[in-house]
Formats: sequence, structure tokens, C-alpha cells
Amino acid sequence: VDGNIFQGYIDMLHIEKTKEHKQIVITDWKTSSLYKGKKIDEECGQLLLYAEGVRQTLKIPLEDITIRWAFLKYVNVQCLQANGKWKERQIERNAIGESLISNIKMWLKKSEYTEEQIDDYVGDVVITNSLEHLPQEIKDKFVIKDCYVEIPLSQDKIDSLKKEILSTIKEINDKENEYKKTEDENVFWQEVTQADS
Repeated sequence: VDGNIFQGYIDMLHIEKTKEHKQIVITDWKTSSLYKGKKIDEECGQLLLYAEGVRQTLKIPLEDITIRWAFLKYVNVQCLQANGKWKERQIERNAIGESLISNIKMWLKKSEYTEEQIDDYVGDVVITNSLEHLPQEIKDKFVIKDCYVEIPLSQDKIDSLKKEILSTIKEINDKENEYKKTEDENVFWQEVTQADS
């Protein structure tokens, strides 16, 4: 960024190929809670820097880069609804069985399993946290995948981040210069609140 060099470590970078196109995919692993809404924009700076670094290094257009988080604590689950539409939601990986009880019961009832069979299947799903032992016709009503959240990538977002970084660097340099003149350590002091986390 304007002569400032940044060093970072990308968790995973791979190329997705189709017949006509190659897409660079940058993935950052997250163990935290899922980012949604405004939190996505607040937290995406690291991935934007990675995208800009890859673009500068490989000399490729921005549209050939995808950035995303992989939230390890969650899975994306698609459930077939009774109306024939698929619904997707994110659930905690350690609560797959528990979270899908009502959907599983509905499909088992529709497939005319007995109450005793339904209780056995549901108990197994909760204990094992897996759909593995369900009948195939019921398993087919669910698709479970890792939880990826893609961040829209644009030149405006990158430019905004660069501006913020340069402003912070200028503030640091100004404070260093002031400290050299005054030797007052309070120059660097600021009140830290929860908002600064």
C-alpha cells in the first residue's frame, strides 16, 4: 500500500478451474462465531489485503479472485421442506443431530415409519450427531457442507481499506515524531474500550 510492505499468511489458497476460466480462492479459517450483516464488513480487512496481495503478485484481475471465511464451528445444512423447496441454514457442527430433529421426524412420519422406529432413529441421530444411520430416502432430504461465507470483493472496498491503513500509518508516524520532540509517553495513550476489540 503506497510503498508500505505487508506480510501475511493465507490459511488456504487454491485454484478452481472450469473449461474456460480459473478462479483463485482465498480461504481464511475461523473458529469464532459466524459473522453476519454489518460484522462481515467490519471483519473482512484481512481477506481484502490478501486479495490485493495476490492480485499484485500474480497480476490478475480482481474478478478472478474469491475471498471467503470457513467457519469451522458451523455447517451449512440444506433441508428439503414438505412444500418441495430447499431451505438452507447454518448450525453448530456439534449440534447437527439435535438441530434437525423436527425435520427428521417429519420425513420419517411421511415415509410411514412407526413411532418406535422414529424414536430409535432420532435417538441415534442425537447421540451420534450424524445422519449416517438414517434410511437413505431420509438422508437424501438433507445436504450438509462446510460453512463458507464469501465476501463480495470490489475495488471500492480495497481502496477504502488502503485509505484507512494509510491514515493509521500517518497517525502512528505523527505520534512518533511528537514523542521524539516531547518524550511524553502519553502521546501513545488512548482509552481502550470494548469497541476497540
